[in-house]
Amino acid sequence: MCETVSTGKKAQNVWNGWLEERDLAPGEVVSQWLQEKTSEGLAIASEYAQAGFDRALARDQGT
Repeated sequence: MCETVSTGKKAQNVWNGWLEERDLAPGEVVSQWLQEKTSEGLAIASEYAQAGFDRALARDQGT
């Protein structure tokens, strides 16, 4: 089997990641996922809030 160094390293990283995840309790996996999604959602909401605020200021200055 011909395997390149980068392919072998990628496979090793995937395997090690799976082992680390396997060692976690199911609740830890779910809580980490929820924390990631919540952080992403808050970041997006913050961007939308800032854009809305900027638009309101621009509209107010235009009148």
